[in-house]
Amino acid sequence: MALDMMDMARGYEFWRDGCRAMAMVVCETLRLANEPVTSANIIKFVTSLPRKESEPALESWQKGYCGSCLEKAFAAAPKEDAEMLLDYIVRYFPNRTWVCQETLIDSFIGILSGIAAREEMSEWPTSTLNSTPKGR
Repeated sequence: MALDMMDMARGYEFWRDGCRAMAMVVCETLRLANEPVTSANIIKFVTSLPRKESEPALESWQKGYCGSCLEKAFAAAPKEDAEMLLDYIVRYFPNRTWVCQETLIDSFIGILSGIAAREEMSEWPTSTLNSTPKGR
């Protein structure tokens, strides 16, 4: 694999690998919970991730989107997969710094919002997408 400038800058590999790990856990949890893996559901899931280690013990969190998806996924997944999902969502993510948590969540929301906007644009007539604004 070729190195990018990002790979040479100290700390950036965390964000690349962090986003990859988070995407895998979120999408796999939704899939195992029989929830559609859509931009809207991913955003709903990541915004309901626990921010503190004590949150998963709260009934309000357990009844929320992330908690209910995790419960369904845990029941459906093989033990090893279920433990990996649980470990990330309940143990790993809540122990990241506030800045780390919010940066990962904001990154996901930004990327998915861009994809959703592009999908909406693809429904527009081609002439609208390819037209040049007047005066240019």
